[in-house]
Amino acid sequence: MKKSKLNLKSAKDEAFTESTLSEEEIFDGKVVHLYRVTVSLPNGQIATREIVRHQGAVAVMAFTSDGSLILVRQYRKAVESVQFEIPAGKIEGNDRDPFETIQRELEEETKMGAKSWTYLRKFATSIGYSSEVLYLYEANDLYAIKDPKDEDDDEFLDLEAVTFDQMTEMIEKGKILDAKTLMAYDLWRIKRLTADPLSS
Repeated sequence: MKKSKLNLKSAKDEAFTESTLSEEEIFDGKVVHLYRVTVSLPNGQIATREIVRHQGAVAVMAFTSDGSLILVRQYRKAVESVQFEIPAGKIEGNDRDPFETIQRELEEETKMGAKSWTYLRKFATSIGYSSEVLYLYEANDLYAIKDPKDEDDDEFLDLEAVTFDQMTEMIEKGKILDAKTLMAYDLWRIKRLTADPLSS
């Protein structure tokens, strides 16, 4: 691989931009859509990118009254193991905004709602090949919902409220591999160290 001759300190974004020449849909799935994209590189050469198009997702750090974090326990076929994750879900086509989605997902997965919500940040989950952007929220003042929405038919979930130390041990034992949940853990750690709101 040749080293870049660009002056990284002064080069504008245009010096790195790839122009799309054509794209072909390879796979049209329920969750993801895979495209083969032909691009023109900044040096004029032609290259191919395989990109997963995704509508986006949401996740929430839901805290109980005693300061524990709610995790969802479920089997993840992709890694062939039972994993613990913060509640999350994909944005549907008829959702008005990510906040509507996360309220629904919290209800479906935990049978709870929240009186206090804070938007934390958004981030790309796999920026090298996927367009998925995840919106992360914090929820407090949880309450039980009398007639909650059911989880999806193909979901088999259990819940566990964990302390920071318990979550640390779970990560060390490989029970938490999920990137969004690891990010949530880091934000929780920063909050404990600085005593600042997660959204700061």
